[in-house]
Amino acid sequence: MIWLFFFILAQQDEIVSENLDTVSVSMDFERSVSKYNSIDRDDSRPMFEDIVATLEAKPALGDEDQFILRESLKFLGVITYPAETRRYFEKLVRVDPGYNMGAQKLSPKIVKIFDDLKLEMVGQLRVGISDATEKSGLLLTDATLKIDGKFIGLLQGDTTFEVLAGAHKLEITKPNFDPYVKDIVVQANKTTTINGVVYRNSSELVFMTVPTGVKIFFDGVGQGTTQGSAPITYSDSLMRSGITPSQASDLFAVNGVAPGKYQLRFEKPCFKTKLIEVEVTQNERRTYQPVTMEPVYSFIDVATAAGDAAGIVYLNDERIGSLPIKAFQTCPGEFTLKVQFTDGQFIKHVVLEEGQTTRVSAEPLPSIVWFGVKEEGVQAPDENIDRWLKDLKSWNVSLVDPNNTRLVQHDPFDLLFNESRTASDSALSLDRSLNADLYVAARVVRRNVVIRYLEVAFWTPLSKKIRVYSIDFREIEKFKELMNSIDGPLPLTHSWIGARTAKVLAVNGVKVLEVSPSGPLAGLAVNGDLITSIDGKLINHPAQLMSLVAGKATNVEINGTSVSVVPLETIAELPYDPASLCPQAVVARLEKLGKYASSPLIKQSATFNRARYQFFLGDFKQAFDTFSDAKFRLDYDYGINQGSLYFYQGLCFRRLDLNAEARNAFGEASKYPEGTLFDAYGPKVAFWAEAQIQQL
Repeated sequence: MIWLFFFILAQQDEIVSENLDTVSVSMDFERSVSKYNSIDRDDSRPMFEDIVATLEAKPALGDEDQFILRESLKFLGVITYPAETRRYFEKLVRVDPGYNMGAQKLSPKIVKIFDDLKLEMVGQLRVGISDATEKSGLLLTDATLKIDGKFIGLLQGDTTFEVLAGAHKLEITKPNFDPYVKDIVVQANKTTTINGVVYRNSSELVFMTVPTGVKIFFDGVGQGTTQGSAPITYSDSLMRSGITPSQASDLFAVNGVAPGKYQLRFEKPCFKTKLIEVEVTQNERRTYQPVTMEPVYSFIDVATAAGDAAGIVYLNDERIGSLPIKAFQTCPGEFTLKVQFTDGQFIKHVVLEEGQTTRVSAEPLPSIVWFGVKEEGVQAPDENIDRWLKDLKSWNVSLVDPNNTRLVQHDPFDLLFNESRTASDSALSLDRSLNADLYVAARVVRRNVVIRYLEVAFWTPLSKKIRVYSIDFREIEKFKELMNSIDGPLPLTHSWIGARTAKVLAVNGVKVLEVSPSGPLAGLAVNGDLITSIDGKLINHPAQLMSLVAGKATNVEINGTSVSVVPLETIAELPYDPASLCPQAVVARLEKLGKYASSPLIKQSATFNRARYQFFLGDFKQAFDTFSDAKFRLDYDYGINQGSLYFYQGLCFRRLDLNAEARNAFGEASKYPEGTLFDAYGPKVAFWAEAQIQQL
């Protein structure tokens, strides 16, 4: 980044030089004053002279510069007493005719030289300007006085200024009035009085707001924000309206208003927007009654369906309490809601409506650390890969610089791309450093002269395997589909009517092969029956039965007779399809769902399917630990049940070359005659467990 610093410095040379120059003069002045107050006072003279020369050469002086110039001339007048005192004091008077030497702790002789000189050079200018249309004769306030184009001060009614003697051009300006211009002659040690009138050329609309800090828009154009507190002169009228001066703002003027009809809009967060229609028929100053804003509120409830999970709740990074949050009062508007759990966080963009209560169910979502795209060629990617990942709405994406050694002790690109797609122990450092659920890195590679590829690597601490996708840039849409699919809904459950069925050739409907004694069709159908329609719609394939809504009564026609059936919701095995579902991303999502999903069945299905995915990824030990967890049981009489868990335990034992243990696990699986694989309509676990035992 050093080159960037020098580039910026080169582009801002004038600004930097000016700032440094001001700082330099200030530091030189401090050193000069320090020398002046020492026993080497005379040595400060050349130092002050250099400061004066520098400031006199500048085209314009700020307030600090003017102060330093005045004080430097004063010190030079004192140091050179009496030979050159008058010369420096004459310069001082020309710089500031109103300078008061009497307020300084100086010798009376020196002060007298200055005062006598000022009497010779300076006269008084007394100015009072009134509005030509104001019958009361009140003089204007806050009008700007310039002499020979130089700002002198503000008129506050009848005001007196000290001005150098001689001929001058006087100019008085105030918004909504024509300028007052006059040639004048000021005589030394005498008072010149100027009384004049000015004519309005536009109107001034004056407001106070309750409270302060209200933005004012005039016909849609922002005018500014009210500030301060009401003038003391308005105290009585405000108190009679039940408003204290501290509650109301200072006067706010909208200037330059021509005759016509206008709309004023008053806005402040947490207050209802107020509109005022005004009509101006003549040029005038119009003061309105205080504009009182009406407060408005919205409310938010935040809870988690995941039992008694603890979490700290933030609204736009402001902590508002711990779960659960009930009827928290805040302003209407758009907010970022964040709930920090012990092992993850929930982030959601919420819009809170005025007077409404927004209810949010918070569950921690997997966090992604995105290391970005690394170039492996001379050309940049054709698409903004980073934006695609950031656009994932339900993942908590954190962008991390892979070169930031304070966060990452190893090169993530090396770990994720150069380990033969199998994580080494060094990859665990990512988990320790950043504590995320999923790590993603991408690089662009050139495999041929023209064709380039995007390689995206995924790794999760829940699996030891690294998954790398290689996407031809000509098929970049596939990568978009992959990124969208890992954020899509996971089919973890399905409906079940309690029977195994099969398609029959040349016959409409499906044939009942077996009725489960604990299923919804028990007592309503027997083996060999024909199911021909569901809610009046003909069926001809068993898969159509899985589209029913669990818990909703359904009319099923069996052998020409309609019966009412309420399908059950059961666990489904999530297909293992690495081409369309990134396994590492799925594992991360299933881990969170297994802890925080609102439905107990979803929790069980998520845990069961996470173990299956770990098994298919080759993490047999981790998969076995999950399948065998004593706290994880599937006590169902049908479908995916405890027999299914025993079956997968046996498969894990076989992959770990523990045949005796595998035989025992398959033996336990065979004791569950209603247990199935894949889903509740799938093959019987007992049959396949016996087949596995015969192979051992």
